[in-house]
Amino acid sequence: MSSILMKGVIRNGQVEVAEPINLPDGSEVTITNHAHDKSPGPPNNDGADDLEDKGFLEYCRTEGDPNITLDEVRAALTAIPGSMTAACSAERDED
Repeated sequence: MSSILMKGVIRNGQVEVAEPINLPDGSEVTITNHAHDKSPGPPNNDGADDLEDKGFLEYCRTEGDPNITLDEVRAALTAIPGSMTAACSAERDED
């Protein structure tokens, strides 16, 4: 099962989105409501939403592959010689 993240607005009981959804006619979907609180004042949460990097999370949703298993990730990581820190630094040309 794949996921598509889109923003929409409910008008007259229908979901309106800005762009066409690339799914065949008759596809069943599940809509999860993450309503935005437009009331003035502090948010109705513990501030955790302010700490999330929403841009990076969206990037992960669009670039990630849900078909890659945890075992495949572990196998790829074990193929990196030395430490992960050294591998990342070398990739960035850092000393």
